[in-house]
Amino acid sequence: MRKSINILALIASLAVSCKYNEVVEASYPDQKVYFPAAREGRFTINNIAEPGKPFRYEVNQEKFNIPLSVFRGAVSRSGAIPVNIQVNNDTINGLITDGTLLNTELLPADQYTIPTTVQIDNGQESAQIALSINMAYLIANAGKQKALCLKLSSSGVSTNPALDKLVLLIDPIIFTPVAAFLATPKTGDPTTINFNNQSKYALKYSWNFGDNGTSELKSPEHKYAAAGTYEVTLTAEGIAGAPKKHTYKTTITVL
Repeated sequence: MRKSINILALIASLAVSCKYNEVVEASYPDQKVYFPAAREGRFTINNIAEPGKPFRYEVNQEKFNIPLSVFRGAVSRSGAIPVNIQVNNDTINGLITDGTLLNTELLPADQYTIPTTVQIDNGQESAQIALSINMAYLIANAGKQKALCLKLSSSGVSTNPALDKLVLLIDPIIFTPVAAFLATPKTGDPTTINFNNQSKYALKYSWNFGDNGTSELKSPEHKYAAAGTYEVTLTAEGIAGAPKKHTYKTTITVL
């Protein structure tokens, strides 16, 4: 009798577990668009991009391009989202006036281009844009850092108010390389000199060791055939190319 009761209980359990449940589509948080770069507070470019390391700009046909992304913040990526991009000069003027931004001036409107609209496509998390600046202007006006503020809006969704405004700062000093180095004799071999490159804002290097020896390494080692005095020259070239190269010369004594 007990065995029959157990079988009936099992059948009842299976019947309950197989009961039809209607699947209801999950509700997701509202999508909000934002600049991920705005998490830093200010997007600052004040150093050069070294090969193999993350970069914040690209140089292409005399243009200084800053790649930027616009993201949608939500679990769902459903639907295309139109996004408007506006320049907000009032923000920069306010930061300059209240002393928050020192030695800074607005990037003139006739020296850059930026898309005014972009679309985050259905199923995509983000869309890419680029601020393109006249590099000749930046090179010729290196006295102050240049500033621009971008503001997002959208007719399709709301924006993240903490990240919908992006302040960009570009310091034109990065276009002017400064060549410098230290020379020290190798331990135990005084005719071999280690050249420690101290240059700033440079990508390419050309060495002349004063004895017809040359190198293009960043920090080379050079062995002199004889003791004596030699004039060593280092030429550093940065992102602006040959027109803005800088040369440093000094005399060393090899014992």
